[in-house]
Amino acid sequence: MEEMYEAIERCKPLILATTKKYAFLGEHFDLYDKAMEIAYDAYLSYDKTRGGFPNYLKNKLNYYFLDAAKKKRPISLNEHNTKGEEIITTLEDSTDLEAELIGRDMLRELMAYIEDLPPTESYLIKAKYFDNLSNAEIAKDLGKSSKTIANRHSLALNKLREMIRRDNFIY
Repeated sequence: MEEMYEAIERCKPLILATTKKYAFLGEHFDLYDKAMEIAYDAYLSYDKTRGGFPNYLKNKLNYYFLDAAKKKRPISLNEHNTKGEEIITTLEDSTDLEAELIGRDMLRELMAYIEDLPPTESYLIKAKYFDNLSNAEIAKDLGKSSKTIANRHSLALNKLREMIRRDNFIY
């Protein structure tokens, strides 16, 4: 079993390149999952006496994706699905325009509050929440300790909360 995982791990660049090559067939993660499934099946059916596994896997992946590419894909939303319905009538809109607009307004307001903080605190909040940096990464950037950054982060959040509370910023 360990041998199979190692062989497939060595073939990951091949798997990724193949999924990128056939990206027009769907979402990257779906294609990658299918390619990994094919890789496991290929390893189980692979005959070690007939050449290298990477070449065997490459052929298996290409055969599968070329076959999938042959299947008819709708080119118009006015075409009919297997139930005889126009494809356009079966699409669902999951976006809530009002919520999206309110969210944008709230973010704009929040950014204004963040900009009103002192520069170091503003940087700290942006780095932490918008750049997803850890306290250690921020500390290294500012030449401070992680503990100092954690304390300053807490103080900056308290200032931000107080500013928001002071202005009755509620949505």
